[in-house]
Amino acid sequence: MFPRISETRSKGKLYRYVKIVENYWHKGQSRQRVVAKLGNLEKFKNTDLEKLIKGLCRICEREDLNVENLKAKKSPR
Repeated sequence: MFPRISETRSKGKLYRYVKIVENYWHKGQSRQRVVAKLGNLEKFKNTDLEKLIKGLCRICEREDLNVENLKAKKSPR
């Protein structure tokens, strides 16, 4: 699973939404489905995102993936 930011336009305004997506196989082909919609990215504050990341790491039992480590790593994109 991974987070995805999707963008849509309505009346000339850009909206960005955060979703949790998972990959799966169906009849020999890779597919993706949305597991959770977290809402409009503009409504999240940095502290909210950090709490979300910490909570997901705790659930996954990955304490090594803390917010400071993620900030230090550069995204491949």
